[in-house]
Amino acid sequence: GNITLSNIRFLDGFEISNGTSVTIRNCQVISPDSFWTILVVNGSLLMEDCQIGDYTTSPGERGIGGDNVTLRRVKIVGHTDGLKAGENSLYEQIWITDLRDAGPGHEDAIQDEGSGGYTLRYSRLDGLTYSGERSSSAMIIKSDLGSINNVVLEHNVFDGGQYALMVDKGTNYPSPSNIVIRNN
Repeated sequence: GNITLSNIRFLDGFEISNGTSVTIRNCQVISPDSFWTILVVNGSLLMEDCQIGDYTTSPGERGIGGDNVTLRRVKIVGHTDGLKAGENSLYEQIWITDLRDAGPGHEDAIQDEGSGGYTLRYSRLDGLTYSGERSSSAMIIKSDLGSINNVVLEHNVFDGGQYALMVDKGTNYPSPSNIVIRNN
């Protein structure tokens, strides 16, 4: 089915499954102490003019992830990892900032560990410096969990972390391929 929501504040995160197509505009999603704030398991999400996370609650582990996700003008704050990139996805004019450590690990604004098939454009990704340590990266593309190909990164700002942008071969899969990086 299709669900459309606007001008709403979620006090808990959610999962999209069962092939549901969800459109959300003008929203805030807060999910303190959660692993995922938003996860698309089976379905799709179009989110515009929203904020995922906040500055006052305990940090979440992951802001948003899954395949078939379109984000436009979305700000993601207060997570260990802001976005887990997914296939058949478009991320435009997003801002991921103020990453916070929710437990053991390191902060990345965006991670792709085995996906590809997405475009990121006109966005700002802020890595994190805290207590003298550096986050891993503003964006990491590393084939640890699967093959990665067909990624377009254009007109973005990658700021902070040990690597502003890291593209690397993982442990069990080939090097990422067909990665277009231009005008960043």
